This record gives sequence, structure tokens and C-alpha cells, in this order.
Amino acid sequence: MLRSKRNTSNAFIGDIIFDDWKNDGKVDHASVITKISNGKIYVSQHNKNYKYRSLAAQRSAEPKMNIWIYRPKLEWY
Repeated sequence: MLRSKRNTSNAFIGDIIFDDWKNDGKVDHASVITKISNGKIYVSQHNKNYKYRSLAAQRSAEPKMNIWIYRPKLEWY
């Protein structure tokens, strides 16, 4: 379950970023915000080469990229 969509100004560690690399409205990949430092967002993905990669670097590598940021809604039962 995901909570409402966020933007980079109200993102938190643990939020999930869904990437649309082609800007065609389809999710191509996902990453998790693992660090925020001096206003910069860092994400980690599925391998060690993408641990603490800055969101700015990711956007630079994929100039057409659009992102959606969501916060998981934890429900402990």
C-alpha cells in the first residue's frame, strides 16, 4: 500500500521513486531514497553500483526521465 505522491521537497528516507526513463507514462525502474544530505537526494537500487547514487546524477544520465515519489504505508497487524 502506498500513500500519497510526494515531490523532492517533501521526500524522506524510505520513500520509493518510480522512474519513467522515456517519459512515456510507464514505470521502467524503481529505487529507494536511502540518504538526504544538504538538500540532495540519494537513492539505492538493486546492486552495489547504485548504492547512494544522487538523484541529480540519475536524472543527468536519463534526461527524459520523469519520476514519481511515494511513501509506503506501513500497516502492522
